[in-house]
Amino acid sequence: MPDCNGRPARHMWQQTIPQYAFASEVVLNPLLSVAALHMKCHAAGGDGQLSLAITRYLDRSLVYHRQAVGHIDSDIAEPIWLEKYELPLEAWDMVGGVSRLYAHRLELLTKLGYGWFGYDIVPLTLPDEDLGPERRGALQALDVDMSALMESFDIPQAEAQKMYAGAKVYVLFYYRAYFSGSEAKTLRRYIGTMALMLGPGYLQRLRGHDPLAMALYARMLVLMRVLDFAWWMNGGGEYEVMERDVYGMEQLMLGHLRWCMDWPLKVLSGDLCLPPPVK
Repeated sequence: MPDCNGRPARHMWQQTIPQYAFASEVVLNPLLSVAALHMKCHAAGGDGQLSLAITRYLDRSLVYHRQAVGHIDSDIAEPIWLEKYELPLEAWDMVGGVSRLYAHRLELLTKLGYGWFGYDIVPLTLPDEDLGPERRGALQALDVDMSALMESFDIPQAEAQKMYAGAKVYVLFYYRAYFSGSEAKTLRRYIGTMALMLGPGYLQRLRGHDPLAMALYARMLVLMRVLDFAWWMNGGGEYEVMERDVYGMEQLMLGHLRWCMDWPLKVLSGDLCLPPPVK
C-alpha cells in the first residue's frame, strides 16, 4: 500500500483494516477496490475479470459509504452519488465524507496512534535567492499567467475574489515546494485535495463548471507530470487521471474560453518544461 512506512502504517494495513473488513462492508469494499486497481495496474495485458471486480467493488463502496455518512449526521447525508461523472466529484465527495467519519472518531483514532493526512506538516520552501534563476523564472511566469487569467474575468464579489486569490496562492506555494525539493508523496496529497483544501465555495464552483476555478485547478494538476509515477494517484488506462481531467475540463468550457487551458496543456504536451527541483 502507498506510504506504508513505520509501525503504525504497517499495523494498520496488515492487522487493523483486515480485521475491520471482516466485520464491516464499509471497510471491505474499498479495500477490495484498491486491491483490484493495484492488480490491474500491474497486470500484463487486459484482464476483464479485474475490470468487473473494480466496477463491482467501487459501486458497493459508494453505496455503503453514503449509508455510513448518513447515519452520523443528517446534514451530511445529501445524495452525492447521483450526478453524471464529469470532473472527479465523486472522489472529492468520498474524501470529504471520510474526513467527516474520521473527525467523528478522532479521539479514538488519535489514541491508537493514527493521524490524518490533512494534518501533515506544510512542506518547507526555499526563498527566491536559493532557488536559482531558472526556478525563479518559472514561478514568476506562472504567477504572471494566473494574474492575467484572473484579470480576464469580471469577479464582482469580494468573497469570490478572495477565493480565487487563495487558489492562486495555493498553486504557487506547492510549485515552490516542488522546486524546493519537497517529497513527491507530500505534493501528491495536496494536489489531489486542492478542491477540498480551498473550502466549499471553490468546490461548488468546480461543480458548476466555473472556467476560472477549473483553469486554476488544472495548473495544479499538471504538476503531477514531473512527479514520480504512483498508480494510486496517476491511475492507468481508463482510470488515468491527469490528462483525462485536464482535457476534460477544456471540453467543459465554452469555445471562446478554452484559451484558459493553454498553460496546463503546454505542460502536458511537453512544449513547456518545468525545471527540476533544487538538489
